[in-house]
Amino acid sequence: MLKVGHHGGKNSTTQQFLDAVRPRIGIISVGEVYPYDHPSPELRERLDAAGLHVLRTARQGAAHVLTDGQQ
Repeated sequence: MLKVGHHGGKNSTTQQFLDAVRPRIGIISVGEVYPYDHPSPELRERLDAAGLHVLRTARQGAAHVLTDGQQ
């Protein structure tokens, strides 16, 4: 699981980072009306190409993540 950086800005969460971390789920914290067009189309394409299931707080609401430190 990955909390996507900078509300989904185009220069956040680089391909190199995605390759190194290999998350399966990405959470983007962003409002419904956001003046900077976040998450950016470029980032959405990177996340889609990496096969991430993406949750956006503007669409799904608050995300609660439970972990045992391993999973």
